[in-house]
Amino acid sequence: RSRASAWTTGRSANWPHATCASGASATSPSSVTRTTSTRPNGRPGSRRGAWGRGARKALTATEAFPASNATLLAWIPLAELGATRGNDCWGYTSPSGRRYALFGSHEGTHVVEVTNPSDPVIVGFVDGPNSLWRDVKVYGSRAYAVSEGGAGIQVIDLSGIDAGVVTLTGTVTSGGGGNATHNVAIDTDSGFLYRCGGGSNGLRIYSLASPASPTFAG
Repeated sequence: RSRASAWTTGRSANWPHATCASGASATSPSSVTRTTSTRPNGRPGSRRGAWGRGARKALTATEAFPASNATLLAWIPLAELGATRGNDCWGYTSPSGRRYALFGSHEGTHVVEVTNPSDPVIVGFVDGPNSLWRDVKVYGSRAYAVSEGGAGIQVIDLSGIDAGVVTLTGTVTSGGGGNATHNVAIDTDSGFLYRCGGGSNGLRIYSLASPASPTFAG
């Protein structure tokens, strides 16, 4: 099955969508096909985030994705995000009920609205150290991103996300052992953040009693 994708500007644009048949057998997977249309002026369209990473390249090739017992609702290529590699994905639901994917790439942390999973919308981007390994978690209205590339803990304010505003509000480098981090975990009940590994480090623990300013606890 195939669905032509429209590339235009603005939030009302359709992203590349592809749907495959659910219930396909494992021995005979179905394929989904993606094609690209153009804007009325004959040029490939593009979609810009409010953060202005610039125009995206519209792919012209037809790409197939084998699938079994699953339905692919949408697909944003790395190039559309301005990224070269991807490494992690987390989720956030705003107080209004809108849903977002927080996607780690080699270049930083991307925010994509997935309230309508068939029409994802790129919302924002927070630059970070280039790294093949990045991790991000959420506590309250803030996201905390770490990477093997350093920069400690990046504190990202998501309170304006529904308005398209995502802001890096601080960077925490306390705790010793350098700024590289492999993973981050948060106990949302106790309000503690666990900064795991990175370089030759073990576990570093931070209090989120003040979510905007994590405090090293041990």
